[in-house]
Amino acid sequence: MMKRLWSLFLAVLLMVVLTVPAWADNGHGQGDSHGPVSGDWQGSSWWNNWFGPSIHGRGNRHELDIRLVSGTGHNGHVDSPVTVTPPGGASQQAIICSNTPGGWIAPIGQSDWISLQADCTTGLAAGATYVYSTTFTLPNKYPGVSISGNVLADDSVTIQLNGNTIFTGGGFATATAFTSNNAAFFTSGVNTLTFSVYNAGGASGLDYLARVQTGTQRPARQGDNDNDGD
Repeated sequence: MMKRLWSLFLAVLLMVVLTVPAWADNGHGQGDSHGPVSGDWQGSSWWNNWFGPSIHGRGNRHELDIRLVSGTGHNGHVDSPVTVTPPGGASQQAIICSNTPGGWIAPIGQSDWISLQADCTTGLAAGATYVYSTTFTLPNKYPGVSISGNVLADDSVTIQLNGNTIFTGGGFATATAFTSNNAAFFTSGVNTLTFSVYNAGGASGLDYLARVQTGTQRPARQGDNDNDGD
């Protein structure tokens, strides 16, 4: 009887030894078990935090990932990160469209169309340019900085980064991509992204999403006043 019990005990012990490594390899008890987050900027993973910069750590390095999007709010309300200046007028908060013309396609991703008023079917001045502006902040010494995104505009748009033109064209029936990795166009501190929308006549509006990213750098050590990791 004792022999049979001892054999059963050894069999159970062997099963436990063989099973634990396989269970651990599946991510259980290994810290972050969720796996890598997709870096696809058009995917849904990063839209959960679209209101400003988020810093993603990888090992002992960090990279900056800033998301910019029009229409951060409810339809008919102000789009607080974006201002718009009409020709000859004062700057005001852009408004998220509650109604849009039939010719405008659906907004890009989880963005939304914005304009001067909630009813975006209302015609605006013909032959006029409406300047939309938003800002983002870059710290010192983040290498490999770039911006990329997609834009819709009625009727066309010129995009500038700190006064440097990075895109001209676009329309309201098909989203158009824009990008720039010219380091000279970026600055430490506040950066201004402007969308100068030309209206040939009738309704006018803007819809965009963009992503500002950098390469990696070692986080500054305590007492490292110039943030260079030394």
